[in-house]
Amino acid sequence: MHPNDYVKRLLPYCALLAFLSAAAQGRAAAQANDAALDLRALIRDVCRGQIEMLQRHDTRLRYQIQRTDHKGSTLRDEIESHDGNVARLLQHDGRALTPEEDTGEHERLNGLLGSDKLQQRERDEAKARIYGVEMLQVLPDAMRFTLAAMQTPLPDVADRQVVVDFEPDPAFHPANMTQQILPALRGRLWVDVADHHLLRMEAHNTSDVNLAWGLLAKVHAGGSILYEQRRFQDLYTFTHIALHLRLRELMVKAVLLDTDTLTGDFQRLPSSPSGDDAVRMLLAKPVPTR
Repeated sequence: MHPNDYVKRLLPYCALLAFLSAAAQGRAAAQANDAALDLRALIRDVCRGQIEMLQRHDTRLRYQIQRTDHKGSTLRDEIESHDGNVARLLQHDGRALTPEEDTGEHERLNGLLGSDKLQQRERDEAKARIYGVEMLQVLPDAMRFTLAAMQTPLPDVADRQVVVDFEPDPAFHPANMTQQILPALRGRLWVDVADHHLLRMEAHNTSDVNLAWGLLAKVHAGGSILYEQRRFQDLYTFTHIALHLRLRELMVKAVLLDTDTLTGDFQRLPSSPSGDDAVRMLLAKPVPTR
């Protein structure tokens, strides 16, 4: 799942007003005040957009995805089919595959043809997306929002942005296990002012979180999540996810999530392919070997 973080050019609103003409100053101040009038309503719009992203199926996207973790880095060619995502390995640790490794990729992908492996994985990920939707639905009520003192726009985004800090609202009480992590989160959001879409989120858990009293899992304090997305043609898609979390599963197994995922080279396909069609498309493109 994409599932589905978070730069320079510091510019406070007051400095911005000082450098602009009087007329522009008035417009900028009015826009900033409008954004500050009801930040909770703004975040509700942001969360609605993210829910739509989680629930969409016909993206027709193909892109390259690079993932780095304790095992090294991989580069893959990935296609979002309506049976679930399917990808072909292109590089490992910055090196092209050997002919033997490429043959192994061909065998793995051919093994997906006619099987229900992709559909099963998609069903599993759909269950996980349900939790994501629930978190987004309650987030506007679970947090308190304030305009960040330093309005630091993302330099690669031309549109005007508003930067919002969030922290737990003491009046919010989690209704179930899914919501239990929310009172531990603090962070910052970058939002496109024009369309109210999320551009970047930085979140940190500042206290331990015990799921099912720690019997199921414990998320240790000090973790961080970075998520970024950008507009490609008529939709938003994630471009960067960095997870740094330390967990303990079932009171025994220690798990360190330390991953960095980047996407790029986006293409929009003419139609949404089936899983088998996506596999054939990946196999049809020659891949350099070493």
